[in-house]
Amino acid sequence: SNMYTFEQCKKLELEIGTPAYLVNEDLFLNNLRDIRAAFKSLYQNIVVGYSFKTNYLPYLCKLALEQGCYAEVVSFLEYQIALKVGFTGNQIIFNGPIKRESEFVTALLNGSVINIDSDYEIDYLERLKEIYPENQFEIGLRVNVSIKDENGCSAIYGEEESGRFGFMEDEIDKAIERLTKINCKIISLHGHTSSKNRAINNYVQIIDKLFEIQHHYKLDIKYINIGGGFFGPVPPGMFGYATPSYKDYAEVIIAKLHTNRWFCENRPCLVIEPGMSVAASSMAYITKVFDVKKRSNRWIAQVDGNMFHIRPSMHTMKIPFQIISGRVIDNVETKRIDFAGSTCMESDVLVRTETCRQVHQGDFLEIDNVGGYTFVMGANFIQFLPHIAILKNNEFISLREGSNFDNFIEIFNW
Repeated sequence: SNMYTFEQCKKLELEIGTPAYLVNEDLFLNNLRDIRAAFKSLYQNIVVGYSFKTNYLPYLCKLALEQGCYAEVVSFLEYQIALKVGFTGNQIIFNGPIKRESEFVTALLNGSVINIDSDYEIDYLERLKEIYPENQFEIGLRVNVSIKDENGCSAIYGEEESGRFGFMEDEIDKAIERLTKINCKIISLHGHTSSKNRAINNYVQIIDKLFEIQHHYKLDIKYINIGGGFFGPVPPGMFGYATPSYKDYAEVIIAKLHTNRWFCENRPCLVIEPGMSVAASSMAYITKVFDVKKRSNRWIAQVDGNMFHIRPSMHTMKIPFQIISGRVIDNVETKRIDFAGSTCMESDVLVRTETCRQVHQGDFLEIDNVGGYTFVMGANFIQFLPHIAILKNNEFISLREGSNFDNFIEIFNW
């Protein structure tokens, strides 16, 4: 069942324009509350760090703040969004491979938890120690974890044996030695590891590794950070297999944590960093059919949106969609329809489907579950960026202006 009616789509076209992303506030809030409740019902000391990179729409980030989340950012761009929407420095977790020195220092003096990823960040701390010899800086350490699937093969995204991020076992010694020398206190261990399979057992392996480091170096840790990479509520048929619920993850993770004596005695904060799992369902995308034409064995429904808006990463997952028409639906013989996009590329197809529905000029296509890794990767390729809006009390409110030549051109010089 589509979330939006034909009348609402017409209103959207008139008042905001198409194509547009539409925010589903309730789904976003439900996901955030559900993932927190799943963990908090089993262990009180939980921080949910909302992963900005997945969808840093300021409107959603502010909702995350109001829900008591921390901001999990991986660049200074995202750090500044967090401050702008109202997060305080100590509500921001700063991860990621590139932190320029001024950015790093700003975040550190702001009281943010920085999980360092590289030796060059320890260089910053050594220089900073010369300026502030009296300060004891608190810092987090990202640890490289080699996760394996049930067949003993690498479960890391990209199938490499070791991922790019975090300190390897043979690098940690030196890193901790340098940090100790300048009286830096390690307060966080971060083990986020991107996986293809999003399996529960990945987190068991991450926790094992973090506990091993904690124990070996006798660290007095405030935060055990297992990162993100969870499945959220998945539309039926998207993967062709059952996926774990938030509760499934929480039960195994919390049980695993409680097998460790240090954990039970010190009750550190467990940090989770959901992105896709809470944001995916938070947006739908509406695009209008401009023309329908026959091409050999298929029909082309030409829309004003394009595939880069809904699948910038070119993934091949089946995204749920609906055809929204103002006409009485007339069933005809089943035929193949390609909803083709507004760029000049043959491959620009948003949806390929077999349907017995007649599609007409002026119909709309609604594509759901496009809240993760979509507009944040947007580019003005051939077309403007789409509008972003929300429907509240049957009125559309703009959350980001799309087509506006002035704001597009003013950053260029010629």
